[in-house]
Amino acid sequence: MRLLTESECKRIESAIGELEKRTEAEVVVAVVRRSTQTTLERALVAFAVALVAGLAWLEALPRLDARYVLVVELAVGFAAFAFLGLRALERLLVSRSAARRQVEQHASALLARHGLYRTRSQTGVLLLVSELERQVVILGDKAIDARLGQAGWQAHIDHLVAAIRRGVAAQGILEVLERLAAVLAEVAPAGEQNDDELPNTVIQEP
Repeated sequence: MRLLTESECKRIESAIGELEKRTEAEVVVAVVRRSTQTTLERALVAFAVALVAGLAWLEALPRLDARYVLVVELAVGFAAFAFLGLRALERLLVSRSAARRQVEQHASALLARHGLYRTRSQTGVLLLVSELERQVVILGDKAIDARLGQAGWQAHIDHLVAAIRRGVAAQGILEVLERLAAVLAEVAPAGEQNDDELPNTVIQEP
């Protein structure tokens, strides 16, 4: 199930359009399922669980044929690997600092991939929500970042993260866009030529 419904995406896209009428900034909202890959961590934990299960069987049934122990280990290992794929458990496999680095790298890649660095006045802004990690990154291109810096985004990031944890991600994004509209209109007000240089469509990656 996606974090945003189709109707919620439409509301967000409309809010982006209204924001960009007031400012020279070009805002892109992206929602991705994950920025961190946990396959290796899941495999290592599942392997450890399988070994413990095999040793437990040998302890309980010392005369058990070793081939049966191998079957038990394989079954337990695959089951543990699948179970660790649950979102709540996956989050426990990676430290918050490591997850944060991965989300920030993903945001930088999206900034480049979707041309946010190519706007006429270098006023692109990316708002990235990474679902698995429940983390948010806001990046601005040179002209915006020079006036706000990363510290200028933190209150908006904290507000949106809190909304995601409450299960109201769409509401949080809309509220942050409304707040950003006022900030961006002040630091990068709309000029006489205020073309819509980038699509307002919410980017959703699998």
